[in-house]
Amino acid sequence: PGNTVDVTTVKQVKADLNGLDCPEERTDSALYHRIPRRLPMNMKVLSPVVLVKDLPEHGLKAGDIGTVVEVYAPDGIEVEFVTGSGRTQALVTLKTDDVRAIADSDILAVRPLDAA
Repeated sequence: PGNTVDVTTVKQVKADLNGLDCPEERTDSALYHRIPRRLPMNMKVLSPVVLVKDLPEHGLKAGDIGTVVEVYAPDGIEVEFVTGSGRTQALVTLKTDDVRAIADSDILAVRPLDAA
């Protein structure tokens, strides 16, 4: 009596907090996994990506393929681009908007470095 709480209100408050107040509900949150919500799930470390713009200062052209080697919150990634022999051509910090995932409809091609 006098100290009653509406259970519906408590459930709504928990829902509004996205589970951040309850450890048992926190596992679905981006904060718990330290994964930025804006970062597409296919942008994980070791994911291959396609550059969508030229980076002439690094000898790279749109369409070159790199590998994500680090992910930075909220929308940064470190991408390594290598030559056919495996030598690192560039290790570049980019925004996630600068690359895209490789699509099933993409076909790989080779170009000489001096054509950058």
